[in-house]
Amino acid sequence: MNKTQCKRKIYRSAIGAHTQCRLPAVRDGWCRVHHPDAIETRYQKQRARAEAKSARRPPTGGRSHG
Repeated sequence: MNKTQCKRKIYRSAIGAHTQCRLPAVRDGWCRVHHPDAIETRYQKQRARAEAKSARRPPTGGRSHG
């Protein structure tokens, strides 16, 4: 079975170089992690969590140095 690899280049700090992603390509030459749709979905979920967290945080009052 000859699976093609994801076309994303990633930085591997252990060897200090950019290499091709090792995951198999599943859609349009991208793996499930690096596909642009997957990245956009993760970004939207991250933004929703950040907005929910900031909505729970009470507003900080300014200090008066008078």
